[in-house]
Amino acid sequence: IFFFLMIRRPPRSTQGVSSAASDVYKRQVSTQSTWGLMRILAIVFCILLFKTSLCINGITVWEKVPDYICLKRSGVDFLQVRAYTNLGQIDPNVKDTLLGAEKNMLRFADIYINPCVSCEKTPEEQIQEVVSHLQGAKFRRMWIVVQHADRWPEDTDKNCKFVNRMIAEAGKQKKQSGIASDILPWEKVMGKNCNVQDKNAKCWWIMHDKKENYLKFKPFGGFKTPILKEYDGPTHICSNEIDWDYQKDQHIVMHLHYLTCLLYTSPSPRDQRGSRMPSSA
Repeated sequence: IFFFLMIRRPPRSTQGVSSAASDVYKRQVSTQSTWGLMRILAIVFCILLFKTSLCINGITVWEKVPDYICLKRSGVDFLQVRAYTNLGQIDPNVKDTLLGAEKNMLRFADIYINPCVSCEKTPEEQIQEVVSHLQGAKFRRMWIVVQHADRWPEDTDKNCKFVNRMIAEAGKQKKQSGIASDILPWEKVMGKNCNVQDKNAKCWWIMHDKKENYLKFKPFGGFKTPILKEYDGPTHICSNEIDWDYQKDQHIVMHLHYLTCLLYTSPSPRDQRGSRMPSSA
C-alpha cells in the first residue's frame, strides 16, 4: 500500500495559462517520463505479488507433529495427515495433529486414507470409522490413496468399485473427497477405464519430480487437472519425516492484487484526455 501511495501521480500543476509554453511542455514531459517509470515498477511489483500469492506449500505427515511453530517458520501452510492405514487401523496421531493445525492457525488440513482392501470392513465402514473418530476435529477434504499396486487385488474392476464406494460414502457423510494418485499406479490398480463417479471429487497428484507445477499432469480417473500435488520427499523438517506438497492458492487476496494492479497500471484520465497544453503553445 505504501509503495502505491508513493507512486501516485503528482497533482496537476496550478500554474496559469500565461506561463511559457516551453516550461509547460518540459514539465509535462518530465512528469510523463516519471509516471511511465513508476508504472513499470508497479507492473514488476504486481508480478511479484502474483508469484507469491498464487501458490502455497504444505507437507504430508504420518508421524506425530511436535513443533507447529517450526513448521510455520519453515514455510508450511497446510498439512496432509494420515488418518487410516492399509492394515485397517486409525492412525493414532491423526486427531491430535488436526487439532494442533487448527490451534496454530495453519490454512487448512486434509486427511488421507490408505484403503484396506483385504479387511473384512466394507469401504463404507472404513469411511464411517474415520469420520466417527474425527468428530470435533476439522479437516477440509479426505483423500483416498491409490499408490502401491502390491496392496491391491489384481481384479481392477473390483478395485474400481471399492474406491467409488468409499467416495460415495464420504459424500453421504457430507465430507469432501478425492483421489491421491498418478496415472501409472491408477491404471495398474484400477484399469484404464475406471473413472471416479462423483463429479465433485478432486485429484491430489502424487508425482515426485521436485517441480511446483502441474505441467506434466496426464489425465486419469476422469480428472483433467489436479488441485494439489505432492512433488518431493521423503525428507525431514522440524523433527518430522515428510513429503512436500504444492497447491495453487485461490484465496481472495489474489483478486485484490489483480484489482490493485489494474487500477495502478491503467492509463490515468489525464492520459486518456491527452495533453493540456495552453492554446497559445
